[in-house]
Amino acid sequence: MNARSFQILSFSSATLKTIITMKTLNAMKTLVPVKAICLLTALISLMFLPAFGKAELTERIPAQPGQTLKITLQTGATVNVKTWQENAIEARMEVIEVKGGDVELSLNATNAGGEIRSVFRSPRSSHTTRTNIVIDVLVPEMFNLEISSSGGKVSVEGLKGSLSGRTAGGQLLVSDMAGSVRFSTGGGGVNVVNCRLDASIRTGGGKIHVENSVIEGGINTGGGNVTVSNSTMNGGTNTGGGSITAENIQGSYFASTGAGNIRVVLAEATSNQDLEIRLGSGSGEVVVMVPEVMQPAISVELAYTNNYRRGADILSDFTLDIEATDEWDESKGTPRKYIYGTSPAGNEDQKIRIRNTNGNVVLKKY
Repeated sequence: MNARSFQILSFSSATLKTIITMKTLNAMKTLVPVKAICLLTALISLMFLPAFGKAELTERIPAQPGQTLKITLQTGATVNVKTWQENAIEARMEVIEVKGGDVELSLNATNAGGEIRSVFRSPRSSHTTRTNIVIDVLVPEMFNLEISSSGGKVSVEGLKGSLSGRTAGGQLLVSDMAGSVRFSTGGGGVNVVNCRLDASIRTGGGKIHVENSVIEGGINTGGGNVTVSNSTMNGGTNTGGGSITAENIQGSYFASTGAGNIRVVLAEATSNQDLEIRLGSGSGEVVVMVPEVMQPAISVELAYTNNYRRGADILSDFTLDIEATDEWDESKGTPRKYIYGTSPAGNEDQKIRIRNTNGNVVLKKY
């Protein structure tokens, strides 16, 4: 018997009951009587749990580096994946609470590697169903993950491979990973720490935090603050509304916010590197700190609307040719005027492009 599954039945009395599936019962028939009795005794110990009790199952199946674990969670769950040196997948599946439906969890071997599934086994009301399930998984270091969940946090640590899929809502935490991430969450923060990733990550709303990483690609949020530190960013971090702070960064970095301040500090190491920085804010101040020895090619487009009383300006430690329009442009809704700033000379291999509305643009040497 390579794997077992178990069901959790919820009752109005709040008593949790764990029962054996037919798969397990059929497998027991093939066991010698003594082994069957031992297995039945172990399973009977899980039969009745007090209110707010827990049901837990740990299973292991063989696996090889480079294979794929598919995780499909109709019930949703918190999923924590770490790596180990065994050629196996081990899953510890813990059901803390179930209300409004019967739940079955399973780990099974597949031709591609393995699959973890959670499903509801009875009709349920979306207004009353509630689950609290935690799945802790160990996989070989060189491995791939495909996750589809109706909700819950996803945490991946130490993987060298790929992560793809989605959760309907919950945090995404990725650490010490090298490989590819193609993942989305309906809402929740995104944390990426100590990674080298080809990434396309999206959250419907939540903070983005990137630290000590090399990112090729984009990490986007529908709304929330963005912080990046000590990282190489060959791609973008964008938010529908919130501030963006990027400290000590390298690479070609693109960042935009619908409404918020942007602060970017280029690492000293960028002085001799080719790069392009593109920044944009719908409303806020944009500040860029540049190593003193750099002479980048700078282009700024600053708009301010006729209902913006404070005005806006370009404040630069670099020499810029400034041009301002006299007429109100009504082609983009609210009438606006523009201030343009362009460096008369600069290294075209080091470009800084800024678009801003209703806020200062500040370019400072350090």
